Amino acid sequence: SRAVSVSVTEPYNAVFGMAGVLKHASLGLIFQNEHLQQLAARAWDTPDASQDFLNSLIARVVGAVTAPVRFDGADGPARDLGGLLADLGPHPDFRLATGTVFPLETLLRRKPSMRTAAEVLAATLERYQDLCPCADGTVMSLGLYGSGRANRADLTGLGRGLNPVESDLKAEAVDIPHFVRLHLAAEPSPHSAVSVVVNSSKIGEMLDEMCERFDRLWVRRAFANWYLDAGMTEGNFDAVRREVGFKARRYGDL
Repeated sequence: SRAVSVSVTEPYNAVFGMAGVLKHASLGLIFQNEHLQQLAARAWDTPDASQDFLNSLIARVVGAVTAPVRFDGADGPARDLGGLLADLGPHPDFRLATGTVFPLETLLRRKPSMRTAAEVLAATLERYQDLCPCADGTVMSLGLYGSGRANRADLTGLGRGLNPVESDLKAEAVDIPHFVRLHLAAEPSPHSAVSVVVNSSKIGEMLDEMCERFDRLWVRRAFANWYLDAGMTEGNFDAVRREVGFKARRYGDL
């Protein structure tokens, strides 16, 4: 995004990076800078967020998603990485997800009676629905993850297993699992947060936008010499663009 990045070649770099993720990673997280800016302003009271702050939000999402692998939970031991990958990437053709992160204490102050993961998800959607990528489209998998633990003994019940996603999430792919998993680390943390992470058709829209920005530069070969002079070929450009464009269409067909 030009609103955040000062690099004129960011559209190229984004598509090149995504092609690498699609080729080599078992699961990838994709974020949109403008969305992160809205998230920072409304959920974290940071209206003019710096790039460092936006990076910290991404780190919080990654921290929340990987907490069940790295730490024992309040109600059980750490789980294996394969389980995490199967949760968010239930189909080999769809291994991308996007997420948002919110301060858990803010939600608890509004609804201190919350006791279950389903209640936390409902409260999150009630307050931040337009900031959650599960508000529209076809949802393949949805994870609700907790990072750290709030200083409330009765929150330990939030770590219990799987709960069905509410029907108003408009999940249409009935043969693909939908779940809510809120994992709270057994050790207290002063930085408790809850992340909503979704693998859905929304990913296709994000990839389409990425490709459109790429095309606006590539059709004029703008700044392409920076890469061609370093050894890349026009065929390399076309190949990565096709790969990311194909994945965008696959998500769009959900």
